[in-house]
Amino acid sequence: MQANYVDLLLHHASDDLHVEAMTDAKEFRKRCKTNPPDVVHQHDCLDPSIARCIDYAYKKGIRIVLTPHGQLEPWEVKRSVFMTNPFIRRNIRHTYAITVMGKMEADTMKGLGWNNRIEIIRNPIVTKTTSPQQLALQMYTIYKKTVDSQSLTQFDDKERDFLRLALKAGITGDKRWITEPLQEPTSWKALSIYVYNEGVSSVFQKGLQVLGINAPSYTTADLKSYLPNDYKLPIPIKANSIVELTSAINNNIAERQLPLIHLVQLDEKLRYGLVEDDHLTDTLIDDGQFELFTSLMQLLSEYTGLDEGFMPCKPQDGKLTKRMRNIVERHLQI
Repeated sequence: MQANYVDLLLHHASDDLHVEAMTDAKEFRKRCKTNPPDVVHQHDCLDPSIARCIDYAYKKGIRIVLTPHGQLEPWEVKRSVFMTNPFIRRNIRHTYAITVMGKMEADTMKGLGWNNRIEIIRNPIVTKTTSPQQLALQMYTIYKKTVDSQSLTQFDDKERDFLRLALKAGITGDKRWITEPLQEPTSWKALSIYVYNEGVSSVFQKGLQVLGINAPSYTTADLKSYLPNDYKLPIPIKANSIVELTSAINNNIAERQLPLIHLVQLDEKLRYGLVEDDHLTDTLIDDGQFELFTSLMQLLSEYTGLDEGFMPCKPQDGKLTKRMRNIVERHLQI
């Protein structure tokens, strides 16, 4: 039945999709290496050879959608292969979306706690409540949502530079601070989803207005994406001073959380607050937060475009900075 299901998807796929089916593991790995697809749709989660192929694709940065075809029903999950094969569990956790065919299978998946990005899509081969056309349309929507779900690591240099400059323009409210050339992003929607999930949509939109850029507008309903299981929409930190804000950021870093909204907050306090450099530096040293603060200065230069004239101390790019940068980069990574 899996083969028939795949044939239906291939036959009814949207014209703006390039799709192909592959069964040879060696050829699949070659394709992932030389011409990687945007999405791989996996149709089995028990076969060890397929699990290894999917693990290979994931490590290449390719997004995965999984249709297990009943292999996540309660009686199947009890099989020892689920508990003993590390590839199977890891692949399920990193899958952007799991499409199941009924509520029982969905409830079983939720009960495992491995992945809450679950979509119920009826199978027209076994039920008349849907059609092949509807199946293809629903799957197309999932593919698009998967492609639009990005962590910062998945944007190219041009898009990252645009984001930094737009945030800087939004923070300063003055395009004269923007001296670098601007290149508009390849995907406005993916970038709009990203800034929404990082809590900086308002700053980003203000930056576009300051720069005189007419970008596509999206409603909140348009900005749906797949997110990590533990994701929570970032909110501003309540802090009266730079020292308090730095301390709160330090606590969040301990929990591997450093969303852009908190870097924007620190940038704003440094630009517009009354900062006495020597007093601030002494306080940070006394509190044991000076090294952290110097690393934050480096990150602000990279992500919000803070100029050195606003920095109370020189930025440092050491081991701590690299660890913090990794948290920022992978915040939304699945």
